[in-house]
Amino acid sequence: MKRSVLIVLLLTLAVPCLAFGQAQTAPPPKPGPEVQRIGYFAGVWKYEAGNETSTMACEWFAGGYSIVCRQEAA
Repeated sequence: MKRSVLIVLLLTLAVPCLAFGQAQTAPPPKPGPEVQRIGYFAGVWKYEAGNETSTMACEWFAGGYSIVCRQEAA
C-alpha cells in the first residue's frame, strides 16, 4: 500500500517536470542592417575585358548572412 502511494506521488510530481522541463529553442537571429548592405552585390554582373566575357550571378546564402557568387567565363 505504501509503495503504490509512493509511486503515484512520484509520478504526479515527475510528469509536470517532464512536460515543462523541455528546453525551448529560440528562433535564429535576423541579420542586422550592416549585413543587409551587402545585398547591393546580389544579382547578375557581366564583365567584358578585351575579347573575354564573364557573367557572375550572386544570391543570398541560406540564413541571410552572406552572399554566394557563381561565375562563368567564356
